Amino acid sequence: MSRIREKDLTETLKEFDNKSNFEIEFENDLNGYIILKNTTIKYDEKNGFINIIGKDINLKINTTLVYKYEKNKNGIKIELESLIINIRKV
Repeated sequence: MSRIREKDLTETLKEFDNKSNFEIEFENDLNGYIILKNTTIKYDEKNGFINIIGKDINLKINTTLVYKYEKNKNGIKIELESLIINIRKV
């Protein structure tokens, strides 16, 4: 895994910027996963949110609450205070 800085999120999330299927897995205070179909994930640098928009979802992650980002071969790991979110292409 390699660490990502917030200023590099736009470039890192470009591979998620198409209508693909993703799995979002939650760890720590919330456990489980969600399969998302026809979803796009983009970083809104102006407002500081990662937007996950799809057929049945509209989710925003406030980046000011994130401790660290890590990129691995399957996707990206977002670590908040008490929650870890793993996003992978399916």
